Amino acid sequence: MIQDGQLLNYVGGKWQRSRTGEFADVRNPATAETIVRVPLSSREEVDEAVRAAQLAFVDWRRTPPLERVQYLFKSSQRSHRSTFPA
Repeated sequence: MIQDGQLLNYVGGKWQRSRTGEFADVRNPATAETIVRVPLSSREEVDEAVRAAQLAFVDWRRTPPLERVQYLFKSSQRSHRSTFPA
């Protein structure tokens, strides 16, 4: 998700701002316009995200494949709409 021109991190089922003050600009190569600012998250933030993912995987691996596909499809559709304006 993008908020105020900054990409948010998704950790533990919630979107959150990075605690870092460092960002990298992602630019449109055709226009050089900044599309979004990506946080250069700290090692601690990455470790937190990995721990949350490991905990989530316990339930996710029990989810039947057909149900998993539906979650992934819905997620990709939301991501596509929010990233690429019409």
